[in-house]
Amino acid sequence: CEFCGTMAAPSEAEEHMATCEVYLQMQGLVLQEAAAAAVTTAAVPTVSETKRSFLENNPKPLPGLYTPIVNELLVQQHLIVFNKTYKHDPVSSLGLLSVWDGVMEGAPNVDSEAVLKALLEALQRDPKEYRADAARLEAWAGGKSGVEDLLPAAGGDEVQQELATMAGRHAEGDFLYTKYMAIGLFRLLELGKATDPESLKAMVEALNLDLEKVQTDLLTYKNILSKMAKGKELMEEVLQRERGANKARASLVAGG
Repeated sequence: CEFCGTMAAPSEAEEHMATCEVYLQMQGLVLQEAAAAAVTTAAVPTVSETKRSFLENNPKPLPGLYTPIVNELLVQQHLIVFNKTYKHDPVSSLGLLSVWDGVMEGAPNVDSEAVLKALLEALQRDPKEYRADAARLEAWAGGKSGVEDLLPAAGGDEVQQELATMAGRHAEGDFLYTKYMAIGLFRLLELGKATDPESLKAMVEALNLDLEKVQTDLLTYKNILSKMAKGKELMEEVLQRERGANKARASLVAGG
Protein backbone atom coordinates (compact mmCIF):
# COMPACT_ATOMS: atom_id res chain seq x y z
CA CYS A 1 0.00 0.00 0.00
CA GLU A 2 1.46 3.38 -0.98
CA PHE A 3 -0.11 5.01 2.10
CA CYS A 4 0.87 2.70 4.96
CA GLY A 5 3.34 0.20 3.47
CA THR A 6 1.16 -2.84 4.26
CA MET A 7 1.49 -5.83 1.94
CA ALA A 8 -2.10 -6.67 0.99
CA ALA A 9 -3.24 -9.60 -1.10
CA PRO A 10 -3.80 -8.63 -4.76
CA SER A 11 -7.56 -9.21 -4.45
CA GLU A 12 -7.70 -6.84 -1.48
CA ALA A 13 -5.14 -4.22 -2.49
CA GLU A 14 -7.54 -1.73 -4.10
CA GLU A 15 -9.97 -1.85 -1.18
CA HIS A 16 -7.12 -1.52 1.35
CA MET A 17 -5.64 1.54 -0.39
CA ALA A 18 -9.05 3.24 -0.64
CA THR A 19 -9.60 2.64 3.07
CA CYS A 20 -6.17 4.06 3.96
CA GLU A 21 -6.68 7.14 1.81
CA VAL A 22 -9.99 7.96 3.53
CA TYR A 23 -8.42 7.20 6.92
CA LEU A 24 -5.48 9.55 6.34
CA GLN A 25 -7.76 12.37 5.23
CA MET A 26 -9.86 12.00 8.35
CA GLN A 27 -6.73 11.70 10.52
CA GLY A 28 -5.59 15.05 9.13
CA LEU A 29 -8.92 16.54 10.18
CA VAL A 30 -8.44 15.13 13.68
CA LEU A 31 -5.11 16.91 13.97
CA GLN A 32 -6.71 20.16 12.83
CA GLU A 33 -9.43 19.80 15.46
CA ALA A 34 -6.83 19.01 18.13
CA ALA A 35 -4.81 22.09 17.31
CA ALA A 36 -7.88 24.29 17.56
CA ALA A 37 -9.38 22.61 20.61
CA ALA A 38 -7.62 22.64 23.97
CA VAL A 39 -9.29 19.84 25.90
CA THR A 40 -9.74 20.51 29.58
CA THR A 41 -8.34 17.82 31.89
CA ALA A 42 -10.80 18.16 34.78
CA ALA A 43 -12.94 15.02 35.11
CA VAL A 44 -12.52 14.23 31.42
CA PRO A 45 -11.90 10.70 30.13
CA THR A 46 -8.85 10.05 28.00
CA VAL A 47 -9.19 9.13 24.33
CA SER A 48 -8.24 5.56 25.26
CA GLU A 49 -11.01 5.43 27.87
CA THR A 50 -13.54 6.72 25.34
CA LYS A 51 -12.43 4.11 22.80
CA ARG A 52 -12.67 1.39 25.45
CA SER A 53 -16.19 2.50 26.34
CA PHE A 54 -17.19 2.43 22.67
CA LEU A 55 -15.86 -1.11 22.23
CA GLU A 56 -17.72 -2.25 25.33
CA ASN A 57 -20.93 -0.73 23.97
CA ASN A 58 -20.32 -2.10 20.48
CA PRO A 59 -18.32 -5.35 20.71
CA LYS A 60 -19.22 -6.56 17.19
CA PRO A 61 -16.34 -5.83 14.75
CA LEU A 62 -17.07 -3.45 11.90
CA PRO A 63 -16.20 -4.22 8.26
CA GLY A 64 -12.61 -3.25 7.46
CA LEU A 65 -13.54 -0.22 5.37
CA TYR A 66 -15.52 1.34 8.24
CA THR A 67 -13.33 0.60 11.27
CA PRO A 68 -10.71 3.38 10.81
CA ILE A 69 -13.35 5.94 9.82
CA VAL A 70 -15.57 5.26 12.84
CA ASN A 71 -12.48 5.36 15.08
CA GLU A 72 -11.46 8.74 13.70
CA LEU A 73 -14.98 10.13 14.11
CA LEU A 74 -14.86 8.95 17.72
CA VAL A 75 -11.53 10.71 18.33
CA GLN A 76 -12.73 13.90 16.62
CA GLN A 77 -15.87 14.02 18.71
CA HIS A 78 -13.89 13.31 21.90
CA LEU A 79 -11.69 16.34 21.20
CA ILE A 80 -14.79 18.43 20.56
CA VAL A 81 -17.26 17.50 23.28
CA PHE A 82 -14.69 17.43 26.08
CA ASN A 83 -13.27 20.80 25.07
CA LYS A 84 -13.73 23.39 27.80
CA THR A 85 -15.35 25.83 25.33
CA TYR A 86 -17.78 23.28 23.85
CA LYS A 87 -21.48 24.06 23.87
CA HIS A 88 -23.97 21.68 22.31
CA ASP A 89 -25.84 23.14 19.34
CA PRO A 90 -28.41 21.54 17.00
CA VAL A 91 -26.68 22.68 13.80
CA SER A 92 -23.57 20.68 14.67
CA SER A 93 -25.77 17.70 15.56
CA LEU A 94 -27.27 17.90 12.08
CA GLY A 95 -23.78 18.13 10.59
CA LEU A 96 -22.47 15.11 12.48
CA LEU A 97 -25.45 12.96 11.56
CA SER A 98 -25.22 14.05 7.92
CA VAL A 99 -21.64 12.77 7.91
CA TRP A 100 -22.60 9.60 9.75
CA ASP A 101 -25.53 8.74 7.50
CA GLY A 102 -23.48 9.45 4.38
CA VAL A 103 -20.57 7.29 5.51
CA MET A 104 -22.59 4.39 6.91
CA GLU A 105 -25.16 4.16 4.12
CA GLY A 106 -25.10 0.66 2.70
CA ALA A 107 -22.65 -0.72 5.27
CA PRO A 108 -23.04 -4.52 5.05
CA ASN A 109 -24.25 -6.35 8.15
CA VAL A 110 -24.03 -3.23 10.28
CA ASP A 111 -26.75 -1.72 12.49
CA SER A 112 -25.60 1.86 11.97
CA GLU A 113 -28.00 3.27 14.59
CA ALA A 114 -26.70 0.85 17.20
CA VAL A 115 -23.11 1.80 16.37
CA LEU A 116 -24.00 5.51 16.51
CA LYS A 117 -25.67 4.98 19.89
CA ALA A 118 -22.54 3.24 21.20
CA LEU A 119 -20.34 6.04 19.86
CA LEU A 120 -22.35 8.89 21.38
CA GLU A 121 -22.83 7.14 24.71
CA ALA A 122 -19.07 6.57 24.89
CA LEU A 123 -18.82 10.35 24.57
CA GLN A 124 -21.38 10.79 27.37
CA ARG A 125 -23.86 12.23 24.88
CA ASP A 126 -27.55 11.43 24.37
CA PRO A 127 -28.17 9.84 20.94
CA LYS A 128 -31.87 10.73 21.10
CA GLU A 129 -31.01 14.42 21.51
CA TYR A 130 -28.84 14.37 18.40
CA ARG A 131 -31.49 12.66 16.28
CA ALA A 132 -34.18 14.97 17.62
CA ASP A 133 -32.06 18.03 16.82
CA ALA A 134 -31.44 16.82 13.28
CA ALA A 135 -35.06 15.86 12.62
CA ARG A 136 -36.33 19.20 13.91
CA LEU A 137 -33.95 21.24 11.78
CA GLU A 138 -34.56 19.11 8.70
CA ALA A 139 -38.32 19.55 9.03
CA TRP A 140 -37.89 23.28 9.56
CA ALA A 141 -35.51 23.89 6.65
CA GLY A 142 -37.50 21.61 4.36
CA GLY A 143 -40.42 24.00 4.63
CA LYS A 144 -38.38 27.01 3.47
CA SER A 145 -37.76 28.22 -0.06
CA GLY A 146 -34.75 30.51 0.05
CA VAL A 147 -31.92 31.77 2.21
CA GLU A 148 -33.96 34.74 3.48
CA ASP A 149 -36.18 32.31 5.37
CA LEU A 150 -33.17 30.55 6.90
CA LEU A 151 -31.17 33.48 8.22
CA PRO A 152 -30.90 34.16 11.96
CA ALA A 153 -33.54 36.57 13.27
CA ALA A 154 -34.18 37.55 16.88
CA GLY A 155 -37.79 38.25 15.97
CA GLY A 156 -38.24 35.20 13.75
CA ASP A 157 -39.49 31.69 14.44
CA GLU A 158 -38.02 29.37 17.06
CA VAL A 159 -35.14 28.10 14.95
CA GLN A 160 -34.27 31.55 13.63
CA GLN A 161 -34.10 32.76 17.22
CA GLU A 162 -31.77 29.88 18.10
CA LEU A 163 -29.56 30.78 15.15
CA ALA A 164 -29.57 34.42 16.28
CA THR A 165 -28.37 33.32 19.72
CA MET A 166 -25.61 31.30 18.10
CA ALA A 167 -24.62 34.31 15.96
CA GLY A 168 -24.34 36.41 19.11
CA ARG A 169 -22.05 33.87 20.77
CA HIS A 170 -19.94 33.68 17.62
CA ALA A 171 -19.57 37.46 17.52
CA GLU A 172 -18.28 37.40 21.11
CA GLY A 173 -15.93 34.47 20.41
CA ASP A 174 -17.85 32.35 22.90
CA PHE A 175 -18.02 29.16 20.86
CA LEU A 176 -16.00 26.26 19.47
CA TYR A 177 -16.13 26.15 15.70
CA THR A 178 -15.94 22.70 14.10
CA LYS A 179 -16.46 21.43 10.58
CA TYR A 180 -19.69 19.79 11.73
CA MET A 181 -21.19 23.24 12.16
CA ALA A 182 -20.26 24.04 8.56
CA ILE A 183 -21.76 20.77 7.32
CA GLY A 184 -24.94 21.35 9.32
CA LEU A 185 -25.31 24.84 7.85
CA PHE A 186 -24.88 23.50 4.33
CA ARG A 187 -27.48 20.82 5.01
CA LEU A 188 -29.93 23.55 6.09
CA LEU A 189 -29.25 25.46 2.87
CA GLU A 190 -29.64 22.28 0.83
CA LEU A 191 -33.03 21.50 2.37
CA GLY A 192 -34.08 25.15 2.05
CA LYS A 193 -33.29 25.15 -1.69
CA ALA A 194 -30.48 27.69 -1.33
CA THR A 195 -27.18 26.02 -2.21
CA ASP A 196 -25.76 28.77 -4.43
CA PRO A 197 -22.50 30.43 -3.29
CA GLU A 198 -24.21 33.72 -2.43
CA SER A 199 -26.66 31.97 -0.11
CA LEU A 200 -23.81 30.18 1.64
CA LYS A 201 -21.98 33.49 2.04
CA ALA A 202 -25.08 35.21 3.43
CA MET A 203 -25.71 32.41 5.95
CA VAL A 204 -22.08 32.21 7.09
CA GLU A 205 -21.74 35.97 7.49
CA ALA A 206 -25.07 36.21 9.35
CA LEU A 207 -23.74 33.64 11.82
CA ASN A 208 -20.44 35.52 12.20
CA LEU A 209 -18.33 32.62 10.91
CA ASP A 210 -15.24 32.58 8.71
CA LEU A 211 -16.36 31.99 5.11
CA GLU A 212 -12.99 30.69 3.92
CA LYS A 213 -12.82 28.18 6.78
CA VAL A 214 -16.37 27.00 6.12
CA GLN A 215 -15.71 26.58 2.40
CA THR A 216 -12.52 24.61 3.09
CA ASP A 217 -14.30 22.28 5.50
CA LEU A 218 -17.16 21.70 3.05
CA LEU A 219 -14.72 20.85 0.27
CA THR A 220 -12.91 18.38 2.52
CA TYR A 221 -16.24 16.81 3.49
CA LYS A 222 -17.18 16.44 -0.17
CA ASN A 223 -13.84 14.78 -0.96
CA ILE A 224 -14.17 12.34 1.94
CA LEU A 225 -17.63 11.26 0.79
CA SER A 226 -16.31 10.81 -2.74
CA LYS A 227 -13.42 8.65 -1.53
CA MET A 228 -15.79 6.70 0.70
CA ALA A 229 -18.11 6.00 -2.24
CA LYS A 230 -15.14 4.70 -4.23
CA GLY A 231 -14.09 2.52 -1.33
CA LYS A 232 -17.58 1.05 -1.05
CA GLU A 233 -17.57 0.22 -4.76
CA LEU A 234 -14.22 -1.53 -4.46
CA MET A 235 -15.37 -3.43 -1.40
CA GLU A 236 -18.47 -4.62 -3.25
CA GLU A 237 -16.30 -5.78 -6.17
CA VAL A 238 -14.08 -7.76 -3.78
CA LEU A 239 -17.12 -9.32 -2.10
CA GLN A 240 -18.58 -10.29 -5.47
CA ARG A 241 -15.32 -11.94 -6.51
CA GLU A 242 -15.20 -13.84 -3.21
CA ARG A 243 -18.80 -14.99 -3.61
CA GLY A 244 -18.01 -16.19 -7.13
CA ALA A 245 -14.91 -18.04 -5.96
CA ASN A 246 -16.84 -19.67 -3.08
CA LYS A 247 -19.57 -20.75 -5.48
CA ALA A 248 -17.02 -22.22 -7.84
CA ARG A 249 -15.32 -24.13 -5.03
CA ALA A 250 -18.67 -25.43 -3.81
CA SER A 251 -19.49 -26.66 -7.33
CA LEU A 252 -16.14 -28.47 -7.56
CA VAL A 253 -16.69 -30.14 -4.19
CA ALA A 254 -20.21 -31.18 -5.15
CA GLY A 255 -19.01 -32.52 -8.48
CA GLY A 256 -15.96 -34.28 -7.03
